[in-house]
Amino acid sequence: SANVPTGADIDLGRALAAKMGLRADFQNIQDFGTIIVGLQSRRYDAIISSMNITPARQKTLNFVPYFNAGQSIVVKKGNPLHITSLADLTGKTVAVQKGTVEVDSLSAENALLQKAGKPLITVKSFALDPVALQQISLGRVVAEVTDYAVAAYDSSQFPSKYEIAGKQFGASPYGIAVRKSDSGILSSLKAAFKLVKSDGEYLKILTKYRLEQGAIK
Repeated sequence: SANVPTGADIDLGRALAAKMGLRADFQNIQDFGTIIVGLQSRRYDAIISSMNITPARQKTLNFVPYFNAGQSIVVKKGNPLHITSLADLTGKTVAVQKGTVEVDSLSAENALLQKAGKPLITVKSFALDPVALQQISLGRVVAEVTDYAVAAYDSSQFPSKYEIAGKQFGASPYGIAVRKSDSGILSSLKAAFKLVKSDGEYLKILTKYRLEQGAIK
């Protein structure tokens, strides 16, 4: 149906199911806040939805780590200022989405720059990520700092305008979540994930969405 989402999570979910001799049946849960409850009440058997593995979640769920997701710097195509890290943004103006981990990263970087007696990064925050991104094209900022998966999506949607500068940073794994009681599903998923990695399908899916930097070795 038209409601089935697309993307790397979906492609990987299909590939894993195929290795298990199953067909993936996707449910699009609009409210991420209810997603764990739905799993616990057996509405579905696994979650593959860019979910970070956290100690709190590990208390009630088991996880198969499948992707390393961090933060990235997006710059103008061609990276004219040769930016490779947050330190290179000293004295520059940068866009970011309000209330994100990237705001914290930039604050931490500014504290380091201040200690080193270097010019600070001027941070402009916007309510929406696409608006923050657009500031690069408008020439108002030299970069936007955003989630790596978002940066990969933006640079693949507008390849003539933007690119990712350097390597992602602050990466932590996303995991496929299953109920603690379902050890069979957990071991089947782990085995299936090993297979999609070894036969090259995993890297092929990530490359399709420009997400190779997040590959779990």
